[in-house]
Amino acid sequence: MVYNAGMKTNIQFKKPEEYNAGDILIPEELIKKRIEEIAKHIAKEYKNNHILIVGVLKGAFVLVADLVQSLHNIDFDNFSVEFMTVSSYKGTVSTGTPLITDNMEENPRNEHVLLVDDIVETALTLSTIKKIVTNQKAKSVKSFVLLSKPTNTKPALKPNFVGFEIPDVWVEGYGMDTDQLGRGNPDIIVGPSKG
Repeated sequence: MVYNAGMKTNIQFKKPEEYNAGDILIPEELIKKRIEEIAKHIAKEYKNNHILIVGVLKGAFVLVADLVQSLHNIDFDNFSVEFMTVSSYKGTVSTGTPLITDNMEENPRNEHVLLVDDIVETALTLSTIKKIVTNQKAKSVKSFVLLSKPTNTKPALKPNFVGFEIPDVWVEGYGMDTDQLGRGNPDIIVGPSKG
């Protein structure tokens, strides 16, 4: 099951070339509302099961914090949280090879795992992590990404839960960065051009 973004967000995105660096793409209020909606679907999906939420650092740290608070606010506390640090960009350019620099401490064996990432384009990062977790004998592995971007190639993995489908622009804010800067902006904004 893929719970897609388009139904309830009511955002009309412009064409990528119509954006300028610094433009607000998604305001904080809409991000929080969307995470609350998805938290309800996640709680329903896992209602009788413990889940291991695995956040992909560094970009998803704010998302994971807001997700677990949203789950708690609807009385779903049957989860634990882990993080993996993965690097796949140098500046605004993908390296094409996700590099895991810090693995999670908890073994996912016999766990229902929910991978949480900030953004997906090719899904190489999520696909790499899913293979690792699957090889460690997780019961199930699903994924939630806040942002999904169109790509000219078939993604390596289709996320189960998607917050927003956005145009092909570089973004920062809400934990996401450009060369480690811009993570603190509560909105998702258009970052500097790729290149």
